[in-house]
Amino acid sequence: MVVCTHAKFSSLELCRVLFSAGHEVVFYPVDYSKEAEYVDALIQMGVRVIEQPKQLLLFLEQADCAIEDGARLSKLILEYGVTLKEDFFSVEQTSGGIRFFEEHPPKYPVVNVAMSAMKLDLENRRATPEGVIEQFAHATGKTLGGRHVLIIGFG
Repeated sequence: MVVCTHAKFSSLELCRVLFSAGHEVVFYPVDYSKEAEYVDALIQMGVRVIEQPKQLLLFLEQADCAIEDGARLSKLILEYGVTLKEDFFSVEQTSGGIRFFEEHPPKYPVVNVAMSAMKLDLENRRATPEGVIEQFAHATGKTLGGRHVLIIGFG
């Protein structure tokens, strides 16, 4: 199984559960969000961490499933023409990834977690860049267009 998402505590727990259940897990961290302590913990757990896309291709060919964030793995599959197992499937957790699949229909099934009732009910819609901008405009009556904005600690 190949997992591509942010290297955070929740990713560590996901990989721990998969690994404990006997799955071979390869973790491909999102390049702008890899916290070293979690990457180190994954490695200590026995999870193979791959940070170079071309090194990941062999593992994608052998994978039964990919857990994705923003269709990053599927973009590599498309770009490099990776040959997948016949029963391969993907689990996508972002609406951006689902939009990618709408524009580039894959040749394998995709489980759409991004639009699942649970995620839509539980996810904080205000804790997104768009949500923060909307809240600012609503609270101040001003827009951010043409302004210089410094964001610290978001995400």
